[in-house]
Amino acid sequence: SWTATTDVQGNFSINNFETGLYDIFFGKWGYITHHIQQMILPGTTLNLSLTAGYYDDFIFDYGWMVSGNATTGMWERDIPIGTTYNGSQVNPANDIPDDSGEQCYVTGNGGGSAGTDDVDNGYTVLKSPVMDLSGYQDPYIQYYMWFFNGGGSSTPDDTMIVRISNGANTVDLITYNRHSPMSQWVKQKFRVRDYIQPTNNMQFTIRIVDAGNGHLVEGGLDGFAVTDSIVIPPCDSPVALRVTRITPSSARLNWDTVARADHYIIRGRKAGTPSWKYFSVAGNTSFLNVYGLPNNTLFEWQVRTACDDAALLLSPWSVTDSFETGCYAPDSHWTEQISANAAVLRWKKAPGASGYEIRGRKTGGNFVHLLIGSGNTTSKTLQNLQANTTYEWRIRAWCDTAGILKSPYTPLIAFT
Repeated sequence: SWTATTDVQGNFSINNFETGLYDIFFGKWGYITHHIQQMILPGTTLNLSLTAGYYDDFIFDYGWMVSGNATTGMWERDIPIGTTYNGSQVNPANDIPDDSGEQCYVTGNGGGSAGTDDVDNGYTVLKSPVMDLSGYQDPYIQYYMWFFNGGGSSTPDDTMIVRISNGANTVDLITYNRHSPMSQWVKQKFRVRDYIQPTNNMQFTIRIVDAGNGHLVEGGLDGFAVTDSIVIPPCDSPVALRVTRITPSSARLNWDTVARADHYIIRGRKAGTPSWKYFSVAGNTSFLNVYGLPNNTLFEWQVRTACDDAALLLSPWSVTDSFETGCYAPDSHWTEQISANAAVLRWKKAPGASGYEIRGRKTGGNFVHLLIGSGNTTSKTLQNLQANTTYEWRIRAWCDTAGILKSPYTPLIAFT
């Protein structure tokens, strides 16, 4: 993997980059982190753009601040190492699914037993970088929280408090305690104006406290976002494009699903032509069957994600994938001029064929293959056949000279 930081003009370069298909993640505090898949070739230039807003799934270190006096379990950004207690998940084993990377913030991440690196003997505070929400009409805060409080010989009494400040005042959004959902990532959303006046000096804080009575307490944070109106996480492009079930007139276009997809928009065209044809399928679908394609033709296609029904929140188009339809098998084939020791195999010319492959045998015997090197040839004379013997044969077209793309075989027919 490679990491780059842009200069003051927003430019960056990486030397000795290896050619290949890359997952590219890019972001900045104050913008929505984004992910694309891109083929990198020598001299490739990337133009990357970000949407204003606050989103942090912690694949990047945007400078969240940690403080406190706990002896263990201080907040840290890491790939979480799970711990359990009496069958319950104490520290998460994974971050939230379908975000970028695997990192999140957790209170201690030393692994081992549940009490090895939970919050002990004090408190730990996680504070965001400053946010300017003064230009937002109706900002919302959204995040995923993790909380566990249990164990010990008495009623658990530890807490995790979420606060927001505007430079002049600080208010509590929510307090987590033994009655809160535990051992799971839980999505939370708050309208800022219901609690405090947005300013250009906003900060989000989580304070988790061990009350000192021998209980286990852990916290976690992931998928933090602030946007205007309803909070909407980024809409990612589908990846892993591939084509299967290719025939002379049809193909199946496949991709990996995106978790937040409402539906997908697919576009395709003959390679080198300007006009696209568009299709749409539901968000729980990972393929599109296309029919009525011309034979022996190169196509290119892309897919994008629509993360809302109205297609207002769209991902960038995916990388371009391509495929070539196969040629048709001959429409008909027959045998004529049959004699005691010879016969002529004939077939109708298949449009677009580069050659043909004949597969024949004595009935019940092993097949023999004959290759015909021209797509214009429509017959093959067989000599030295055995008298009073039944033979059967079938034929398929080669769609290229190498025989990589081939049509299906025609049905077997027999002659004696």
